[in-house]
Amino acid sequence: MSKVSWVVSVMVTAAGTGMLSAASFDCAKATTAIEKLICSNPALSKADEVMAAAYKKATLAAANLPAAEQDDLKQDQLAWLKNRVAECSGNPEVFGDPAPRGARCIAEQYKRRTAALQVYATQAALDPSQPVNPTGTFDEFGICVSCGEGRLKFDLHRHDKVAFSVEVNNGKNLGDTSGEFTLEDHVAVYTDDESDCSLTFRFTHATVKVEQKGDCDFGVGVRADGFYLKTSNAVPKISDQ
Repeated sequence: MSKVSWVVSVMVTAAGTGMLSAASFDCAKATTAIEKLICSNPALSKADEVMAAAYKKATLAAANLPAAEQDDLKQDQLAWLKNRVAECSGNPEVFGDPAPRGARCIAEQYKRRTAALQVYATQAALDPSQPVNPTGTFDEFGICVSCGEGRLKFDLHRHDKVAFSVEVNNGKNLGDTSGEFTLEDHVAVYTDDESDCSLTFRFTHATVKVEQKGDCDFGVGVRADGFYLKTSNAVPKISDQ
């Protein structure tokens, strides 16, 4: 097992069992620069523990959801641990001076992830048989270091009519679009023939999965497909609404 895979496995296991020490993994076995930095920095070690506790609460809140939805959260957490935090150590411009620049990068990643997991725990506890209110902001944290990130905003403003905006990137190029769709049984499809774009949104109280067909006039290599966590219930400002 690779070093990255090992620390991902240990951190997810620790978060799921409540095993916490100076960090959510065994610092005595820390080998990589990022592991050692987390263990040697009290603020990062604490941030790691807080994130692990937030993940545990999220998994408990999801316990009554279908197995597939529980697995979505687990896989998203694995991807974040492996790729988003690792991105701080993979960028020599950021990690060339591990304290303080690398520490700031990691701290910000932990802050964002913990906040997202806290919102997830609240939303996942809602009755899944009740209608979904998509209003709010959803973030995609990146399934690989080079994939970049995405942000979706929705506003249920007229019965089942939802205004939306999509902002995505792949680390090099950008893509954005906005419009309106009708939500039916937690699913919506938006099409725009002019931009060769079809986006299917599948909502739960806490997440949305997106499937893209066509290029949607996004930048080269940019796609909106993915798994997004709800990070805010506030009514967002949507351009061109």
